[in-house]
Amino acid sequence: MNEQRLYQQASLLLTSNHLFFQSKKYKKIERKQTTVLEVNKAYQVRANNVYKWIDKYSLQDKKGLSLVVEMESETKRVLALLQKKSS
Repeated sequence: MNEQRLYQQASLLLTSNHLFFQSKKYKKIERKQTTVLEVNKAYQVRANNVYKWIDKYSLQDKKGLSLVVEMESETKRVLALLQKKSS
């Protein structure tokens, strides 16, 4: 695999982890386990961004869509390959 492809894969995995984080926080807000303000303070995320997540994931829930996230071990594997490639 060439270096550019490895970086593309790593980028996709990081994006999927980011989306997983967003959906996880949305679920906690939806279940009243946390608030927008708590997420805002704990993760230094702007409140308007948290509201965007709520809009985004509430629409997915209504449409019956699901979010596909790769396993954490896959992320570790790609990052290990990147480190091996750079050394």
